[in-house]
Amino acid sequence: KAQLSQATLAGCHFNGSYCVGAAFISSDLSKTDFTQSILSGSNLTKATLKQATLTGVDLSNAQLVNANFLEADMARISLCDSRADNATFVGAKIGNAKLMKLSAQSSKWDRAAVVRSDMSGSNLSNSSFLNGSLHGSIVDASKLLTVNFSGSKLSDLQADNCDLSGSVLEGTNLDGATFKASNFNKTKFKASKGRGPNFQG
Repeated sequence: KAQLSQATLAGCHFNGSYCVGAAFISSDLSKTDFTQSILSGSNLTKATLKQATLTGVDLSNAQLVNANFLEADMARISLCDSRADNATFVGAKIGNAKLMKLSAQSSKWDRAAVVRSDMSGSNLSNSSFLNGSLHGSIVDASKLLTVNFSGSKLSDLQADNCDLSGSVLEGTNLDGATFKASNFNKTKFKASKGRGPNFQG
């Protein structure tokens, strides 16, 4: 297992690397290219991955607490069963990704585009998701307590059996979204718009 903690690796190319269980704790990985790499089980606690290319990367079962993915390209990434509490995904591009059972409490997703991705069974409670997008994504059975979705695009979102207690949906686009059997206790919907969101079930 590679031990690369507190390393400065900004701008390096690791395309197709096999780094299972590697340690990048507090390392600078800004603008690195990990395309199609396998990093499952790795520890990237407090790592900086600003504008990194993580297309098709396997980061499942990883430790990503306090990691910074600012404006990273994370298309087709796998973060299944990973822990990313207090992490930053601001402005990240996350399309067609697998994010099932992701723990990302108190994380920041402002302006992030999480499109056509599966986040079923995840926990994003107490997070910020301002002016972002979850268009066409699935978040069934997720904990989304006190998440601020203000100004975000939640069109065609499938959010069945979710807990959105105390969340803020002000000025959000809910076109075609489904929220069957979800909990909206004390949720704020001010000025939200939607072409037939489904709350039945």
